[in-house]
Amino acid sequence: MTAYSRDEFEKDVRVLAALSSPHLSRVLGVCRSPPVAVVLEYLEL
Repeated sequence: MTAYSRDEFEKDVRVLAALSSPHLSRVLGVCRSPPVAVVLEYLEL
């Protein structure tokens, strides 16, 4: 992962974490070391 890709990933996660809606999962965590991942709240349909 390039430095640019990592910066874009972190920027996107910050945007997701700032969103608040009953129709969206909350960001619960982030793994910044490879493999990068975003942990989201589970929502039932």
